[in-house]
Amino acid sequence: MRSLALTQIYLGRTQKKALAACAEESNRKVSEVVREAVNIYLMGVTMGDLKMLGAATARAQQDIEATPADNCFSLLPCAGERRCRRKNKKPARWHQGGLCG
Repeated sequence: MRSLALTQIYLGRTQKKALAACAEESNRKVSEVVREAVNIYLMGVTMGDLKMLGAATARAQQDIEATPADNCFSLLPCAGERRCRRKNKKPARWHQGGLCG
């Protein structure tokens, strides 16, 4: 295990609650969440980067939700009896041209 140095930081009440919630949600200790945040900061990730990532994620989610159910755009092979999202039709061995065959 790497050696760690004890460091004391002062947090606002809302910061401490938010860190505790993040830690609980991910089943980790608060100190692990803090170390992860420090590592991200030291890598040079900025709030602007995070905002752009959040906006791009939201747009991608909207695109996914707006995709018609019968448009299988995956190029992954269909496995055996697995059904495509297209109303119980057996898909072709491979999804071709965006639609199941």
